[in-house]
Amino acid sequence: MFVLAACSQNADVGDQLHVVATTSVLGDVVSEIVGSDAVVEVLIPTGQDPHGFQVSAAQAASLREADLVIAAGLGLEEGLSDALENAESDGVMVLELAPRLEPIAFSSDPEVLDPHFWLDPVRMGEAVAVIGSALDQLDSSIDWGARAGRFRAEIDSAMAQSLDTLAAVPMDRRILITNHDALGYFAQRYNFDVVGTIVGGGSTQSDASPADIAELVGVIEELGIAAMFIDATASHELADAVAGELDFPFAVVELFESNLGDPGTGAETYLGMVVTNAERVAEALVSP
Repeated sequence: MFVLAACSQNADVGDQLHVVATTSVLGDVVSEIVGSDAVVEVLIPTGQDPHGFQVSAAQAASLREADLVIAAGLGLEEGLSDALENAESDGVMVLELAPRLEPIAFSSDPEVLDPHFWLDPVRMGEAVAVIGSALDQLDSSIDWGARAGRFRAEIDSAMAQSLDTLAAVPMDRRILITNHDALGYFAQRYNFDVVGTIVGGGSTQSDASPADIAELVGVIEELGIAAMFIDATASHELADAVAGELDFPFAVVELFESNLGDPGTGAETYLGMVVTNAERVAEALVSP
């Protein structure tokens, strides 16, 4: 399986289907389904924040020449919105997944829907079925549904493993503090509560005021919270500012919320991401 990440020129696909995925998470999932029967191009490289990514001219051209574009939608790919609209206007099938998967609202802003659906493996399993159906519309000579079903079973297995891992976290410690509001789906699936974020909404591009930080410090002190979870692509600056205001041990723990991890992180694939995030949450909260 080969994924063309952050291509500087259009993918050379020949007669194969050309699928463009916006993030490495979606690219990995699509690649698991298509195998060698399509070329998968990933726009946003591993380790880069999707919220702040800006598409290049070559990537915008590649979008317009794709057979299928897979995106999260609901504002995750803020810098890609115009390019995605242009590709769709040119007749490209653009599949935005989050709106199709019963999206939930941000805890910090109930009027805005959250795009981070992949942090709920059940919803990602549903997304895999949607991707299989889209591929079938483009090429019915391959049983994409069967492939999607096999990968969905692997996702179920990874979720079962993560449930076993998180079972060690006592109910009174199932409390999450985050740098931005991205863990709503995780919390809902695994029975946690998100009680505070440094910045509201799901974008890492927002700023926090001293009052925001002071309010969050108060919540942490009142509840005796032992750790904050931040996106591995995000700066530690604000999280460290919060930790610096506390007079007890407090961990800042990176999770893979928006993109896959680099080699050696355990989150190089979507399945690894599911398991690794659960391990990191459990390690931080079981023995604070």
